[in-house]
Amino acid sequence: MIGLRGSTTDQGSSRLLTLSSDYGDAPVARSSKEAELGKLLIFVGGTEQQLERARPLLECMGEVILHIGPQGQALVAKLVNNLLGLGTLTVVAEAFAIGRQGGVPLETMIQVASKNTATNGYVAGYLQKKVWRGDRSPGFKIDLAHKDIGLALNWGNRARLPVPMVALIRERYNQARAQGWGGEDCAAIVNLCKDLGRLA
Repeated sequence: MIGLRGSTTDQGSSRLLTLSSDYGDAPVARSSKEAELGKLLIFVGGTEQQLERARPLLECMGEVILHIGPQGQALVAKLVNNLLGLGTLTVVAEAFAIGRQGGVPLETMIQVASKNTATNGYVAGYLQKKVWRGDRSPGFKIDLAHKDIGLALNWGNRARLPVPMVALIRERYNQARAQGWGGEDCAAIVNLCKDLGRLA
C-alpha cells in the first residue's frame, strides 16, 4: 500500500511527498510483474487534493488510478476486488476439475466457458497463459491471498454480515498453505483439485 501525505515539494525534476499528518490510502492491485513495469491498478482513498498532489508519483507506478472516496474506502475496495478474484479462481479450479474428470479436454472447457457468461479473466487469460503452461512463479502469493481473504472475513464479522462463502474460500487457501505452497502464485490453488494434478 502507498501512503498519501498531504503536501508535496519540488526538488529539481523530482516531485516528493513531505511529512504531514494528513494521510490518505492507496492500496494496489495486479501482479509483481506489473508493479515492475509501472502498470499497477491503484485505489485512492482521500481527498481530491491529496490525489492531485500525489498523482505524479502514482503515475510512475500505475496505469490506472481510481479515486474511490474518503480515507479508508480504498482499502475496502481492494478487499472487494481481491475477494472477487480469488473466489472466482477457486470456483474455476473446481469446475474444471469436474470437467476433466468427465473426460472433457482442457482446451475445450476453456472454449466453452469463454463463449458465455461463465467467462472471466482467469478462464480467458491468466490460467491458460500462466498456470496450465506450468508457470508457478509468484505474481500474487498464496500467503497474501490468505491474508486478504482473512481481512475481508474480519470486516464482514465486525459488520455482522453473514459471509459463509468467504469463510469457505479462506479454508481452501488454508489448505494450500498447509501443503507448503504459501510462497507460490495464488493460482496454485488449482492443485488442490486432484484431477488437475500437481503442476510441473
